[in-house]
Amino acid sequence: MNISEGVRVHWEVNKHGRPTKYEEDMPESVLEYGNDGFLLMGDVIPTQEGLQEWLGIDDTTIVQYRKKYPMFKAAVSVALAKQSRILQNKGISGEFNSGMTKFLLSANHGKNERSEIDHSSSDGSLAPATFKGVSKSDES
Repeated sequence: MNISEGVRVHWEVNKHGRPTKYEEDMPESVLEYGNDGFLLMGDVIPTQEGLQEWLGIDDTTIVQYRKKYPMFKAAVSVALAKQSRILQNKGISGEFNSGMTKFLLSANHGKNERSEIDHSSSDGSLAPATFKGVSKSDES
């Protein structure tokens, strides 16, 4: 089958728009990228940009495939979990820059540094002070 026949086959399956590039083995390709494919591409961690290049698709297509294909979504989640784990381990060991590690964990995985401040003062120590003034009748 030549390339134009392949496009025609995809067109017959997906008549509502451009032919889809999705193939049933794509989730396996995502897992391959997440396992060691990212290293073969020269990446230090699995990234969406690396995955795009690995699969030959753009970021919008990845988002669409994640919504439409549950197995693809699950495979991307596995790759993202690996990214998070590598960032955490290499950030803790000092192998990665702490600022970049913190940024990537926050931006890609919702992990934020936070501190809680008790504005209500449960022990009452921050209760408003009451002022007792002196009236003229008290002066005598």
